[in-house]
Amino acid sequence: MATQIAVVDDRDPLIQYGGSWVRGGVWLEFGSTTMFSVTAGSTASFTFVGTSITVYGTVAAKNLNPQASWSFVIDGSITGTYTPPNNMTSDIHHEALWTSPASSLNNGSHELVITQSAAASDGVLYLDYILYTTTSANVSAYFIDDRDPQIKYTPAWRQFGSDLDFQHTSQATTNVGDSLSLTFEGKSIQLFGSVTSATEKASMAIDGGPATIWIPPADAKQTNNLIYSSGGLTPGNHTLVITAMNDQPVWADYFLVTPNPPGTVISSSPSSAGSPSNTAPPSHKSTPVGAIVGPIVGVLALVALVAAIFLCRRRRRQQEEYEGLLMSNDIAPAPSISGYAAAGAAGPPPVLSRGYSSSLVPFATPGEPGPSSVVVNSGILRSLHSDPDPPFATSSNPQLASTSYPVVSSSGSATSSARPNSGQELPPHYFE
Repeated sequence: MATQIAVVDDRDPLIQYGGSWVRGGVWLEFGSTTMFSVTAGSTASFTFVGTSITVYGTVAAKNLNPQASWSFVIDGSITGTYTPPNNMTSDIHHEALWTSPASSLNNGSHELVITQSAAASDGVLYLDYILYTTTSANVSAYFIDDRDPQIKYTPAWRQFGSDLDFQHTSQATTNVGDSLSLTFEGKSIQLFGSVTSATEKASMAIDGGPATIWIPPADAKQTNNLIYSSGGLTPGNHTLVITAMNDQPVWADYFLVTPNPPGTVISSSPSSAGSPSNTAPPSHKSTPVGAIVGPIVGVLALVALVAAIFLCRRRRRQQEEYEGLLMSNDIAPAPSISGYAAAGAAGPPPVLSRGYSSSLVPFATPGEPGPSSVVVNSGILRSLHSDPDPPFATSSNPQLASTSYPVVSSSGSATSSARPNSGQELPPHYFE
């Protein structure tokens, strides 16, 4: 199997947390979730099969003293650390906090342990997601970035990059008819991207099938929107084609592919050639099919012709008798009414373009959003992480050390509600 990039969210049960961790997350983060700790010695462990791994997270611009720090250990020997700078002016997202050294891992099973080696008085380092290269199909999803060479842009789309984008890259087009195509192995696919116009429109089709028309929903965010989801597909090879339908920006940030079940065999087109045989087939004489079918068809045609002539003459004779009866009784025939020509009759219903009905609704939304459905705000976000969600209790430490955060009891029930929305917005993408 080809090497793929697998993605693991911070809330995936494959990541085992020890010590005291707190739930966080905002909409531009993967799955809109993160995890952080303010307790030194807290750990997050993850076992994987692959050849390299990278940990991504959010770093809050709090410039505390002492500053938070994480250490990374693989298989008890490969180590690394991350400490944020102390002069940050804004939060950073989708940041690669640590990557395993090149060629340091063989293609096998490994364990990564992340440790909060130095703790700050507030949340600074937030675990968002993990990417690792693997040949295993036993993963939840593959991650395909917009710059992956598997994606074909026709013609080339404009390339962008910002803190809002995953891997800090994205691509967009404003030309009608521009498209991208991605051939993948899997049983479903999703596309995520930005929305910078309430009137953008694109078509999405799988394997040349019927297209789904997408327009932004009224609650679209500036980035990390689910733009397309294929639903369940037959395990195998598929091709997704996305085409811009107007002059408003259509964005692509990243794709998630659900892999085929382990052991799935991708069947190719059956060969027309059979296995050679040393035994010649027995010869026999047979009456040609044409010699049998020809006379039968001829007889049936003759019978049909005779029947048609008989019915035609009979109908003409009946009509002549009826008209004679009318004339003999001085009864005028009724006026001929054709279609909707009679007075008071309704006209024919309007005819629309082929394939459409008189009631047209968008495929992906309950109604076409108005031009004001997406608000572009140029305000700067000071901190998205000042009010955390309830902490994440672990079996190893159900009692959380930090009392400055809402506490989750050992039963898992929160004693306070999720953090309120601050109402602050991030600066938008600028399409120039």
